[in-house]
Amino acid sequence: MWDTWEFYEKDVVKVTLKNSSPTTQQFKQFLQRILITIRRAERLGIVFDGAQIPSVTMSQVMAVVKFMKEHKNDIRDKFFASAIVIGSSLVDAALRFAFKLQPPSAPNLITRSVQEAMTFVSTAAEKK
Repeated sequence: MWDTWEFYEKDVVKVTLKNSSPTTQQFKQFLQRILITIRRAERLGIVFDGAQIPSVTMSQVMAVVKFMKEHKNDIRDKFFASAIVIGSSLVDAALRFAFKLQPPSAPNLITRSVQEAMTFVSTAAEKK
């Protein structure tokens, strides 16, 4: 499996992405799991730990933009925060590009620290 999901108190979820770039099929499944999680939750804070991902393709970047646009209302209504842990400057640039095309609908942090990401989302959980 390319991703693992951990569920914490206060509606916080951490998704760890494994040490490889996903195939197109794995990426589609990943976005589908996010959508299912969003729809099942009353509210949600999510940490994406992609520190081990060396790169993403332009089609994956555009799939994220499309996903964010199509599900903007669900994301806005249910997300109280999200954080993305990156380990690659290529992934960082790709995310920032995607967020220029479709800004996040909830507070978001891009960081290189899992601890900082978890603190950001957990703190937001306590405010809601």
